[in-house]
Amino acid sequence: MVLRLAYPDRVVIVEGGEVLVFDGRLHSAPLEDVLRSAHGSSAPLPPEVREVAGDVVRALTGQSRVRGGSRNPLKGLAC
Repeated sequence: MVLRLAYPDRVVIVEGGEVLVFDGRLHSAPLEDVLRSAHGSSAPLPPEVREVAGDVVRALTGQSRVRGGSRNPLKGLAC
């Protein structure tokens, strides 16, 4: 499964157990660490990945809100 989230200033791709964030530079982290971080546990993540951790969990689980979530990935996109 591949998950893609588009933000006005970055793109997030979840594939093969890894989360990739491209904002002009490429940042990555294991999906397991991103999930732990989104649920409040400490995990060694780049700040750019930590910012989207809540959105990744919401997209994967269909939840509307996860503690510590970040901004809306659809905000600012034309529909």
